[in-house]
Amino acid sequence: MLTFDMNLALENVSVLKQVVERAVKVPPEKQVLLISGGEALDPKRRLCHYSAGTDTSPIFLFSKTTIEGHDPPSPSVDYGADTDLKEQVEGALNMPASYNTVVARAQLAQQIHEHTRDHTRACRQLVHDQHLQQQ
Repeated sequence: MLTFDMNLALENVSVLKQVVERAVKVPPEKQVLLISGGEALDPKRRLCHYSAGTDTSPIFLFSKTTIEGHDPPSPSVDYGADTDLKEQVEGALNMPASYNTVVARAQLAQQIHEHTRDHTRACRQLVHDQHLQQQ
């Protein structure tokens, strides 16, 4: 998701395409800009003609370069660090009752919390992306 200056709303779509080119390196002739519902933006019209370009009604960019390429794009999801915590938990359970065990378990609990936070962030991003795709 990219954010641009509100003054672009008064410009033609062709100006937005030039700004998008500078941001994502996709030439204007290879850009397809769509609004919710699948309507393509006309490069000769002003952006303010369309009631789009906000967080709730974004403008979608499709790159013809990507579509025309030999290898289709593949989605990638960053789930954060790929840490196997199961072995660490089992090791912590087998530790003797001592102050060092409490410290080690507290640190492990912190790791588990951070790992869970990373997964939650990834899930939220997936839900957001799915919402945008359905628009």
